[in-house]
Amino acid sequence: MKSQNSVSIKADKTIEQFRQEFRQTFPKLDIRFYQHAHEKKEGSSADDVYDSSLKFSEIGLKSVSGVIDISPDHTVAEVESDIEKLYGLHAQVFRKSGSAWLQTTSTDGWTLAKQVQKANQSEIDLSTDD
Repeated sequence: MKSQNSVSIKADKTIEQFRQEFRQTFPKLDIRFYQHAHEKKEGSSADDVYDSSLKFSEIGLKSVSGVIDISPDHTVAEVESDIEKLYGLHAQVFRKSGSAWLQTTSTDGWTLAKQVQKANQSEIDLSTDD
């Protein structure tokens, strides 16, 4: 049985389907997958991102499928590292800031809960600037 904070990676699932599950679990956060790894505190190039319509089987999934438990207490760095270790996939978490999506490179040490809190605070700050 899938826990509340689980998202599944399956060979026949598209990247977009995974992203939708991730965004439902962690509102105002997103995740994207890249052809190459990035270093700590380093961003990934938009030219390197996989098309969201691709299935995981089409991008060289290391394991056939599995469920990954992602807790609000996990840091961005832990999530990205776990996905790399378990599936051989290069992931980058993004946080919504106003109408923009920011790579969380400088805040990889923050938990997902703190990332969501920061996104919510940014939304409040923008609405009070009017």
